[in-house]
Amino acid sequence: IALFAVAYHIWITPQQEAAKLLDARLRGVRGGATAKQRGPNDLIRTERRGNFAILGDFVEWIGVVRRLQSYITQANLPWRGADIVGISIAVALLTYLLLSLTPGIFLLHLFVALLVGASPIAYIMRKRNSRLAKFEEQLPDAIDLFTRTMRAGHNIHSGLETIAAETPDPVRMEFRKLMEELALGSQIEPALHNLGARMPLVDLKFFITGLILQRQTGANMVAVLENLSMLVRERLNMAAKL
Repeated sequence: IALFAVAYHIWITPQQEAAKLLDARLRGVRGGATAKQRGPNDLIRTERRGNFAILGDFVEWIGVVRRLQSYITQANLPWRGADIVGISIAVALLTYLLLSLTPGIFLLHLFVALLVGASPIAYIMRKRNSRLAKFEEQLPDAIDLFTRTMRAGHNIHSGLETIAAETPDPVRMEFRKLMEELALGSQIEPALHNLGARMPLVDLKFFITGLILQRQTGANMVAVLENLSMLVRERLNMAAKL
């Protein structure tokens, strides 16, 4: 307990000081408005801390909660990583205590408890994999829509806006987030990299790289993107046949 207290003080205190300094610098941006006055129109993005945020502070330094939170975001679930970790530990302990009341092997009880405790994480991974697979299935149509928009003489911004308006979910949802970042003043390259972080697919990263190269060099990437769309379709068809 003493070691955990020292580690918490060493790790969290500098972050709290940095957060206070950042909050003081952002007060000018807030325009002196109070928390009640800001409401939903506040342009400063805040993150809600979960019920088990203290547990998250303890284990965040090893990256567990951070990776789990990225998986939850990719699965489009409204949960917090620290909450899921706390719930999984509580469920595992409760299951083990219930199994300990019955005769059996200790290792078997422990294995069942860990299996039941890992069920929320398994559900998150299943939802994430399903959403990524659906996104990858819809990606060739989105690339074709983008290339047709570019051939019609529009710019990259218009092509991305067309994808955000004309495609089904989850492609539409992710590209709408991209357009919201651009509308709030973000540069297109960081916004595209954020899209790649939310949907870690190799084909999408090729698409993002093509857009960034086209923006930086002015080269005609329409033919490359058309080949990418055809390649993704052929790979998906081959996987379905296998």
